[in-house]
Amino acid sequence: MKGFVPCHDDPDAIVDNWLSKPGIRSLTLLLTSLYLYKLVLMLTIQ
Repeated sequence: MKGFVPCHDDPDAIVDNWLSKPGIRSLTLLLTSLYLYKLVLMLTIQ
């Protein structure tokens, strides 16, 4: 896994860099909320 990240050794720095990009944070929040909604829906149906 050493060659996986060429620029950073710190995973937190990568995540911060990824989330700081415009639109990425809102997209991630949207996907997360959709996933949680789907999960709750599946649990409720059963």
